Amino acid sequence: DAPKQQNISEKQHVPSKELDDAYKYLGQKEQLQKGGEHSLTLTGNAIDDSKAIVLRSILRMDTSLKSLDLSCNQLTKGVTLILSDILKDNQTIRTLDLSNNNLGDFGAILLCNGLKSNSTLTALNLSKNAIGENGI
Repeated sequence: DAPKQQNISEKQHVPSKELDDAYKYLGQKEQLQKGGEHSLTLTGNAIDDSKAIVLRSILRMDTSLKSLDLSCNQLTKGVTLILSDILKDNQTIRTLDLSNNNLGDFGAILLCNGLKSNSTLTALNLSKNAIGENGI
């Protein structure tokens, strides 16, 4: 018997094994899917520089990711720099939660540099990050 051909409209997006492995490495807490789009929650996962590099790869491969929660990770300056780089290029993330990360003024300035060329982010939570006048 010849294999049954599947109509393209019947195919569903299935993340590659590489993406699945990357999500597991980051300690994914929650991945909600809705209409082909999904959100990723990485709250309190100690996102360090190496995990931020993996996150950058994920965001380049996974164009259906619309919401990212990185709250409560005590992000380092290195991670914030990588995140700024991610925001420059990313055209899919609409909602980003960076609350409770103690980013400070320097982290806020780094993020603003990344946001200058981003036109898709519509919601950004920076609460509880010790951002003062210099970071605004």
